[in-house]
Amino acid sequence: MYTMRRSRPISVIVLASSVLASCTARHDSGQRSAPQDVPAWRTRVLQDRADKDRSFATSPTSPLAGIERFTPTTAAHVAIDGDAVRMTDSATPGALVSFEPLDAQRWTWHGAMPELAATTEDGKTGLTPGEITQPVLFRLSDRFHLLARYAANTFVVTAFDRRRKEVTAFTHLAYFEPDPRFVVTAKLARFDTQPRVELATSRGLKTPYVRYGQLRFAIDGKPLSLTAFHMPGSPEGALFIPFRDATSGKASYGAARFLEAELARASADEVMLDFNAAYNPLCAYSPAWNCPLPPPENQLAVAITAGERTFGDAAH
Repeated sequence: MYTMRRSRPISVIVLASSVLASCTARHDSGQRSAPQDVPAWRTRVLQDRADKDRSFATSPTSPLAGIERFTPTTAAHVAIDGDAVRMTDSATPGALVSFEPLDAQRWTWHGAMPELAATTEDGKTGLTPGEITQPVLFRLSDRFHLLARYAANTFVVTAFDRRRKEVTAFTHLAYFEPDPRFVVTAKLARFDTQPRVELATSRGLKTPYVRYGQLRFAIDGKPLSLTAFHMPGSPEGALFIPFRDATSGKASYGAARFLEAELARASADEVMLDFNAAYNPLCAYSPAWNCPLPPPENQLAVAITAGERTFGDAAH
């Protein structure tokens, strides 16, 4: 199954990058920090990309397979209607699974057919109808799947179609060539108050984050900075960095790209950033997703020619 990175904004999931673990930095206040063993680092980057391509092509919850995003507020019933998945507020003879609210924050599910297959995101079977306390994946047919989960305190049900043309025609994602110039050490200046803020999203909604600190670094001698955010509920030390740059809307996805980083320890004041691991938000692949957008302060004037390119760029 395709899994997204950590409970991210929408929280479906791009394979966790292990590139950072293969890099070592010179802690020189933002100067460029190339991996010591570039050939091994490059091999790791390319392997991560191949693994991600494989997941996009084969997972029933591939971001490319997303077709609908439902956010019910009352009892809802899901059925297959030809080439589509429908959700209605009244039970129909063809309903396969139903969802009912217990209160404003909790939902339950039950299947209309005893043989309805329900698993956890990581494939564990044996789930029984009842309250939804973790994401639940439903196999409606060989073609259609549902994922029920909570995202930013909202109950969301996403429908997937393995026959969506973007899935059947998929070969690989497009990337810039791995470039150690874009592996840098950033100085972290934590904000004194670290307030909770709401980032605007691709669907005109809001997603809560903690405004964590400012990352200062340099690329080719040019001083740069980005604001790092922390998503409530994600592991301590996990930083989320949405950004745009001079390639956005041209060689890379126009709305944003995302980068993640880990603090080595709670008191750390330096962070490794590898822009070769920058990835597209899920809304780049299907309108079924809801993705946070970077604030104006995270617009870089330079071209970050590293990481993922525009989806469907056949030239690379």
